[in-house]
Amino acid sequence: MVTREPPMKLSITVNEGTPDPQFNLDPKPPGPPQETYPTGIYDYQRNKKVIITAPPVLTEGRQGCKFDHWEGDAEGTDTSVTITMDSDKAIVACYTELEPLPIPPPKPPPVMPPPYRPPVMPPPIK
Repeated sequence: MVTREPPMKLSITVNEGTPDPQFNLDPKPPGPPQETYPTGIYDYQRNKKVIITAPPVLTEGRQGCKFDHWEGDAEGTDTSVTITMDSDKAIVACYTELEPLPIPPPKPPPVMPPPYRPPVMPPPIK
């Protein structure tokens, strides 16, 4: 009798207050093919190696967040990390706020040259 092991759970979250990013997961989890995956819980076979890539910068309006580090069952400051699914894993992608982008000052109006005036000719000499 062959018993099938339950899939390992990979939970991906981000630090609170951060916009919800889309992660690249390689190999892709079962499901419809897509380029990126939202935060959530994914099933993988035991001992499967999964490469998780966090977006380096998240933008929301004029202010954004920059990837800082991984927490939980992953560590490091690279945006990509490899996880071996030998047990259930929970990882957190931690982001820090970027300084708000400055609003550029308005451009000054263009400098117009003075209007053209033809030269004044002296009266003829008699």
